[in-house]
Amino acid sequence: MQETASGLKIAGADTGIEVKRAVCDICNAGCWADAYVKNGVVVKVEGCKAPGFGSGYLCAKGHASRQYIYHEDRLTVPLRRSGARGGGKFVPVSWEEALSETAERLDGIRKLYGGDSVAFYSGAGGWHQVFLERFAHSFGSVNFGSEGSMSGQAAVIAGKISAGTGAEPDLENAGVLLMWGCNQYSGDVVTEPPALAQKRRGMKIIVVDPRTTVSTYKLGDQHLHIRPGTDAALAHGLARIFIHSRWIDTQFIQEHVYGFPEYASYVERFDLKTVSEITGLPERKIRNAARLIMGNGPLAVWKSDGGITQQKNGMQTCRAIDALCAITGNFDRKGGMLPVGWGSNLNSGAAELDTEGFVLETSPRGARPRIGSRRFPLWAKYAREFQTMDLPRQILSSEPYPVRALCAFGMNAGRFPNNREMYQALGDLDFFVTADLFSTPTTRYADIVFPACSSFERGELRRVGNSLYYTKPVIFPPGEARPDTDIICSLAETLKLGDDVLRGGTDACWARMMRRLPYGIEAVKRSDEPILLPRLRRPEPGEYTSGGFSTPTGKYELKSTVIESCGVRGLLPLPEYVSSLDKADSKEYPFILSVGNRMPFAFHSRMHRVNWLRALRPDAMADMNPSDAEALDLRQGDDMEISTPGGSIRIKANLSISILPGTVHMLPDYEEADVSSIIVSNHLDPYTGYPAFRAMRCAVRRISNGNTL
Repeated sequence: MQETASGLKIAGADTGIEVKRAVCDICNAGCWADAYVKNGVVVKVEGCKAPGFGSGYLCAKGHASRQYIYHEDRLTVPLRRSGARGGGKFVPVSWEEALSETAERLDGIRKLYGGDSVAFYSGAGGWHQVFLERFAHSFGSVNFGSEGSMSGQAAVIAGKISAGTGAEPDLENAGVLLMWGCNQYSGDVVTEPPALAQKRRGMKIIVVDPRTTVSTYKLGDQHLHIRPGTDAALAHGLARIFIHSRWIDTQFIQEHVYGFPEYASYVERFDLKTVSEITGLPERKIRNAARLIMGNGPLAVWKSDGGITQQKNGMQTCRAIDALCAITGNFDRKGGMLPVGWGSNLNSGAAELDTEGFVLETSPRGARPRIGSRRFPLWAKYAREFQTMDLPRQILSSEPYPVRALCAFGMNAGRFPNNREMYQALGDLDFFVTADLFSTPTTRYADIVFPACSSFERGELRRVGNSLYYTKPVIFPPGEARPDTDIICSLAETLKLGDDVLRGGTDACWARMMRRLPYGIEAVKRSDEPILLPRLRRPEPGEYTSGGFSTPTGKYELKSTVIESCGVRGLLPLPEYVSSLDKADSKEYPFILSVGNRMPFAFHSRMHRVNWLRALRPDAMADMNPSDAEALDLRQGDDMEISTPGGSIRIKANLSISILPGTVHMLPDYEEADVSSIIVSNHLDPYTGYPAFRAMRCAVRRISNGNTL
């Protein structure tokens, strides 16, 4: 292979290397990549340089795509379990055998217990999710669930409860941005984050984050280094200052806000001293932040839907933060928060695929309540899927009805709090089938395992700005691996479901979703460049408000009539602050543990086995402040024990001044330091069922010579 002196692979006829356009789907960003391919093998991956296909950059994860797709743990043939559940013993079978056995087992359980006794699950980054949801409905099951029931959707629910819709910041016109819990340099952004350009034009930025990050240095005019799980208290403290300073929009409140008197009375409790004690922030910093906001409106908010919602009071915290823009008249206002329609972005100015119609037209009639409906009625009212946090309980108890089979695509059972219970539930099922790229702790419990394709090995309809583009496979799949959507459609055919669209294959499904567009799937597949979507009129700021909010009162509800009427004891209609910590003894467990913080080289369990990225942090580590380490006689890289009422794990110490004293932060999904196994399963947000990964009590001890000191 011809190489330059610097070792770069060169595309050209003389080297036999072609550059093909691909998409990276390791995380949810979906960045475009140039794959250098020789003899059917990817030899290098870099950011796509074609105009209109992103920035030309990839993050560390994207640059490791080659190691990811060629990993030794890749599944290449269908497998049938040959030993005990969890033992990981399998024998290869043909696709015909795997599909036939799966169809026979699922159909048998449906006949014996009903369609709802089969649950369907889609994991993180589920590009195939709408296919599986339709499949579940056509099969006769209301029980479709996804990774969204522990990340992201709770913020959607918060928006619907308060405003009837979600909202996003009008960055181009905002005067000040509250960037709450999100580090734009370690998330889905691989080049300059959008807020940076606006900062250069003069927009002020306040970063609220329990860690010091690149964003706090490069973006923040102020950093509120807040104690994990106390965000709602800070929001209420700011609201009290705004009200006392008369920096509120009285006319907007009178005409468009419901429950303001009760809300204003409640936030009176959050004086500077109280907020300082709860959050750990000095009073002067809270006061200075309020002054910066009031002197630089309009106000917009950009919050981390995952980090904030994964608290015991996460949904209400989202409502508390959102309320700041409502009371100041910065909702549905230029430079503030602009309403969006969840599922179709009204502000994009372009038509969308009809994914909602594609899914809902096969919804089963007369179905039983979804899993988790009785335990989390607010979730059931607003979410179109079951709450997966209640799945292990229902499998093991068969209440209110049995769930005896699970059909999963990309499931990470290890991510569930108290995952021992989830693995126990998988072992208790009559039948478990899963599709995945890799052999994982979850696939070891399956009866049938289907090998899936990576994004480099399949075709897929993708949004590129205001256009549609169909990706082409850049390499052949390893062995007999197939795209997830092909597996779903093949199962529909094998089961002889009464769904001609699914049985017609992936292209028939795309065509159904495109039926409102002036061109079809074949036109997009033939095009080497994106095809523009029809332009839509963008709503003007104030248009949503003038038509009445999509809430029971027709107003922005600071006091939720939906929560008031749901009849669940303990659920509060105002977005009140409630401690996100569990009830463990603070003397026995004096630290706050936060799990799930993003780093550029990691995404859940997907990258821990990739050597390139694991070399950046070879050991499973937890981050803590040097002052805490000194008190515990811990040094960098020392072994330590983290314990909770749910158990303990052994991990190495990483000392960092970016971490607040009294807190411990770590990445999830290390198999050798399984933090999910020590998170108690009932540490959940009662409104949505979300696991409170980001704030729980723990103890830390140094380990020496194999013994805890």
